[in-house]
Parts: sequence; C-alpha cells; structure tokens
Amino acid sequence: MCPLVSKSHSKKIFIILQTGILFFLTGCSGLEKSEQDKLRDSNAKGEYVYRNHNEVAYPVPTPRHQEREAYPWENVEK
Repeated sequence: MCPLVSKSHSKKIFIILQTGILFFLTGCSGLEKSEQDKLRDSNAKGEYVYRNHNEVAYPVPTPRHQEREAYPWENVEK
C-alpha cells in the first residue's frame, strides 16, 4: 500500500467505488426491460370478437345460495 494513502481513506474510496458500480449495474438493468416493453407494444394487435346475441362459449350455471359457516366465537354460549 502506498504510504501516502491511509487505511481509512482507502476504505472510503472502496465504498464509493462499490456504490458507483451498484448504481451502474442497477441502472443498466432497466434498459433491457424497457426494450422488451417497446417490442411488445410494437407487436401487439387487437381484434374484435364477433358474437351473436345469445351465443355463449359454455353454459354458466346459476349460483346456489350457500350459508356461511359460523366463526368459532359466534358459537360461544353466554
């Protein structure tokens, strides 16, 4: 180690370098996602779904009424 640089000074430089590298790497990772979003938007296309008035893909049964179960504290006798 150079005699002109103290240990505390080299630690500060090391921490600053680590922080800079961390910011650089996290900043570059966002570019890939934004490029994917641009590509997805350019490839997207919408189409209308045409159906007749009573046409259904599958029958939907009418839901049956179901009583909810009692919570444990609702069964306590006073």
